[in-house]
Amino acid sequence: MEKTKVVIDDRGRGEVQLFENEIKAGKMNIAVSKGNLTVFHTEVEPSTRGTALPKYYSTSWSATPGRNN
Repeated sequence: MEKTKVVIDDRGRGEVQLFENEIKAGKMNIAVSKGNLTVFHTEVEPSTRGTALPKYYSTSWSATPGRNN
């Protein structure tokens, strides 16, 4: 089962972590400032490449649906 965990420090920087069966499968480096979410980088563990998990991860998160900045 997939689950996500958001970790943000006091400066608004952090990551969204993706877990599959309790094993960290990927992450998305983020920053939150003035109500905006910025994604700097995404990565998945090599063991998940070629599976549906990276696609799920990249399409599951949207800070403001319908808006691209």
